[in-house]
Amino acid sequence: MVAVFFRLYWHELLGSTGYWLIGAHAAAGLFHHYWVRDNTLVRILPGRSGNAVNPRQR
Repeated sequence: MVAVFFRLYWHELLGSTGYWLIGAHAAAGLFHHYWVRDNTLVRILPGRSGNAVNPRQR
C-alpha cells in the first residue's frame, strides 16, 4: 500500500514539474520576443528562417 502511494506521488510530482518547465520555456520565449526584442522566438518556431531581421531592431 505504501509503495503504491510513493509511485503515485512521484508520478504526480514529475508530471507537475514537466508542466512547469514547459510553461517556463514558453514564458522565456515570449520574454525574449517582447522585452529583449531579439529573434529567439522566431528561430525556435518550425518552418521559419532563423536569420530574419526584426523590423523593430533597425
